[in-house]
Amino acid sequence: MKTRRLKRAPGELAGSLNSGFRDEHVGHQLIELYDMYVRFLRTTTHSKLMNLNLTQWRTLTLIRYNPNQTQRTLATAVRIDPSSMTPIVDFFEKKHWVRRRRSLVNRSAYGLQITAAGRKAYRLIEVETSHAEQLIASVLSAAGRRQLTATLRRLHTRLELATAPPSRGKRRRR
Repeated sequence: MKTRRLKRAPGELAGSLNSGFRDEHVGHQLIELYDMYVRFLRTTTHSKLMNLNLTQWRTLTLIRYNPNQTQRTLATAVRIDPSSMTPIVDFFEKKHWVRRRRSLVNRSAYGLQITAAGRKAYRLIEVETSHAEQLIASVLSAAGRRQLTATLRRLHTRLELATAPPSRGKRRRR
């Protein structure tokens, strides 16, 4: 894969606008990198990840690797309102990627399962995202990649703990 060099400095947008990007601001770098990653996927994949947005992609991944979860559980995992999950699952059902199965535990809930068509679509998405992984691998050594992955996991865990709702356990009386 051939890579091109930009003729502008990091943080400088096309048209000479300053994005506010600063080397010492990790959060800003993550936002910029995420934006570039998504644009890279959209421009290099033929089906543009099956026209899925990030929430749909994450939801399909969760259904693929965690069968029989309810819409509410999935909504919590991708951090959206449970009512917003219904159109996503409806979209998947129309494509025959997912089917709803009545829960054995809660008769008013449905567990979601990926279908053969859904597995096939997901394999195509995995092939497409492997192009981005190849680009990342071309920039980092194996040790650098392991270090970056470990750092991102620690950051993810710390941010998840910082944004978690307070526990609803019993409070001690003083």
